[in-house]
Amino acid sequence: MKNDIKKSLISLGLFINILLASGCSKTVECDISENHMHKYRSSIGIERYVSGEEDYVRNINDNTYYRTNEYVELNSENEQLYRIISNNDFVSIDDNRELLYNISDNLKDYYVFEYYYYVTEYHTKTVRNADGSTSTERTEESVRKYDWTTDPHHENLTGDKEIMTNVFYGYTITYKDGVGYRVIKGGPVDDIRILEEMGYKYVSSNLYSSMERDDYLKKVGLYKHVKNSDLKPVYVIDNGEYILYSEYVLKR
Repeated sequence: MKNDIKKSLISLGLFINILLASGCSKTVECDISENHMHKYRSSIGIERYVSGEEDYVRNINDNTYYRTNEYVELNSENEQLYRIISNNDFVSIDDNRELLYNISDNLKDYYVFEYYYYVTEYHTKTVRNADGSTSTERTEESVRKYDWTTDPHHENLTGDKEIMTNVFYGYTITYKDGVGYRVIKGGPVDDIRILEEMGYKYVSSNLYSSMERDDYLKKVGLYKHVKNSDLKPVYVIDNGEYILYSEYVLKR
C-alpha cells in the first residue's frame, strides 16, 4: 500500500518566504556574541530552531515551543538555510525521528459528528418615509448553523458523521546556483516513514493535520483500490479517550 501511495503523490514546488510562527512571549536576554539561532523544544520533546530570543513561540495549532540554551552558530554557509527553516516553522525529521515515529504510530482515525445551533443575526435597512425623510428599521432573525464535533453526546446532532484521518506533509529544501533556495512540499501521507522514503526532511511544527479519510484516499489515488483490511479501525472520542466505534467500510 505504501508503494501505491508514493506513486500517487504529486510533489509541489513552492517558494515560501512568509513567517508562520507566532507568539507574544517576552524576550529573553542572551549573552552569546556570535551570530546564532536557538533550539526550541516542545513539552513532548519535539525540537526545532527558531530565529529570535523569545521565551516561547506558538504555531497556528497552539503548539508551544520553549527556548533552550542550545544553539547553532550561523555563518555565511548555513544562515540562509536556517532562516528558511525558522521562517517556515519547520521541524527536522532526522532530529526528532523516534518521537515522530511514535506519534505517527499512535494516531487514530476518528469520527466527527455534525450538529446544529442557532445564532441571532441582525439586519438593518433604510426606508423612505412619505414626507421624504428616511429612517432605519432593525430586525433580528434566528439562523440555523452547522458545525462538527468529536463529542458523540453533543446536543442537536444531525445524524451525519465523517471519518477523519491524520496526515503528514513533508518539505525539503533544495539549492541551485542562479535560482537560490527552493522549498518542495509533498503529501499527504498517513505514515511519516513514507515521507522519509520519498526524501523529505521536514514537517511543519504542527506535525500533522486532519482530513476526511475518503478525501485522503481519493487524494492518493487509492479510493477504489484499498482493502478494508488496510484501513485503521475508527474511534469516537468520549471524555477525552479513544473508544473503538466500528470498522470502516469503504464507500463505492
